[in-house]
Amino acid sequence: MENDKGTYIGIVLAALAALGLLLTLLLLPSPEPGYSALYFEASDDLPESIIVGRQYTFSFGMENEEGQSREYTYEVYLQTTGDELIKTGTFALEDGEKESIPISFTVAEPFKAGQIQVLADGKEIHFTIKAVS
Repeated sequence: MENDKGTYIGIVLAALAALGLLLTLLLLPSPEPGYSALYFEASDDLPESIIVGRQYTFSFGMENEEGQSREYTYEVYLQTTGDELIKTGTFALEDGEKESIPISFTVAEPFKAGQIQVLADGKEIHFTIKAVS
């Protein structure tokens, strides 16, 4: 009878330990999902006042913190009198890497106001431009 009691206590303790382990695994926070960051480089120096026919340059950056290698596709648009594709491209980044993409554009037609839009990895950034006489 004493042996059965010891076996019973052992089984109960093992079950409690297994339950404790299961609860610990379920309640521990899962690892944070990775991310990709899209941003303008030197955002204080973005061209805002535009003279028609003059060339302007800016750069945008992408940072990969996804936990794995990623390939990115981007599109850059000039939006004044319509949507004009300025540049499109693809690049790959290892986890933890950053890439800077220089963009040059010229507004050929007169306009009052518009924006430059960058699309990449399902994200969008933009800045406003206005015409100067």
